[in-house]
Amino acid sequence: MASGATAISAPTAWPARLARRLRQAWPMRFALEIGETEKNRLEFQFNQLLGSTIIKVNNNEVKKTVRYFSEPLRERHVVEVGKEERHTVFIEKQRKLLFGQKYMVYVNERLVKLLHGV
Repeated sequence: MASGATAISAPTAWPARLARRLRQAWPMRFALEIGETEKNRLEFQFNQLLGSTIIKVNNNEVKKTVRYFSEPLRERHVVEVGKEERHTVFIEKQRKLLFGQKYMVYVNERLVKLLHGV
């Protein structure tokens, strides 16, 4: 290479990497085991960047929402869990003004988990 010349790099695959990164954008996730005799697994996932919320019970999707704009300051999800041993689960999300959320999980109106996410 001649002195003073610069190398030209080949185009990278950054758009594909960016799209992959956005889909995996550090979602808030947690899981709970609910029930004494009948065990049920509740999974919650929220991705603030993409605005998607997914709630699963025993690997079955029971609720899915997508918000592109104007995420509310407070959001509440209600899920019924169990067949023989019924439980009502409330997941309440409070959005902070810029980034982050506070999650409160209630089972049969009793607070069982408090989480903070970014």
